[in-house]
Amino acid sequence: MPHGTCALCRESADLQDGHLIAKGFYKAVREPASVISNPVLVTASTTFQTSEQVSDYLLCRRCELRLAQNGEEWVLRNSPHRNGRFPMREALLRSPIKSTIRAGESYKEPYDSAFDLERLVYFAASVFWRASVHTWDRVKHLMERAPLPLELNEQLRLFLLHLGAFPIDAVLLISVSASKPLPHIIFPQANKRANLTDIIGYDFAVPGLQFRLMYGNIPDLMKQISVAVPPHAVLLTDLVEREIKARRDELRKTSRMVGSLGSAAS
Repeated sequence: MPHGTCALCRESADLQDGHLIAKGFYKAVREPASVISNPVLVTASTTFQTSEQVSDYLLCRRCELRLAQNGEEWVLRNSPHRNGRFPMREALLRSPIKSTIRAGESYKEPYDSAFDLERLVYFAASVFWRASVHTWDRVKHLMERAPLPLELNEQLRLFLLHLGAFPIDAVLLISVSASKPLPHIIFPQANKRANLTDIIGYDFAVPGLQFRLMYGNIPDLMKQISVAVPPHAVLLTDLVEREIKARRDELRKTSRMVGSLGSAAS
């Protein structure tokens, strides 16, 4: 347990070995009764089974607890269960105000009392911020750093400390899966403009949920559907699973199974 400066509160303390995406999500994507029990990592070059998790010494104990209690714990409790229940989606479906759009159903406040939008937004902000301010050197092969503009980093840090509002110029989109959630974790990755190389934000996903953060020259129409500002729209859609399947299938065109998966294939 190294001693250093906590990246969030910036106080000197013993730093904890904390996860970028909560440890419980890894458990959710494991299949303990299967021969392939650990998560399968699919990249453009290789596909392999791994028990590794993205973690590092970044925060003090108090800030680790802060992130867990204000977001992670609620999201984990209300994510898809192995018995088929998805409490968060059930609460969203009970929310009275919705409209149909091309991508699915858009739900707006006020939400059912069991749907805690504040903790959901806090969880998303905590992952995007940690992925931006730290290079996760111990697991470079699992993910790359997802850097945000310095001003946005600071606004997110203050938001996580409850010292400021969610960044007004950033757009946060949250999608809840309308179909059976796939067991997956997608670490924060760049979201680029069509046919261009400039990054306009990042997205990540856990079972049943997709989060997208955008910044810069974002159209006003997109800003109006940001979950961080009224009417705080959350999308219920099949696009979550369809996009994940499409990404997986595209990667598999060039990806080679190695390790235990390569042995099983041969």
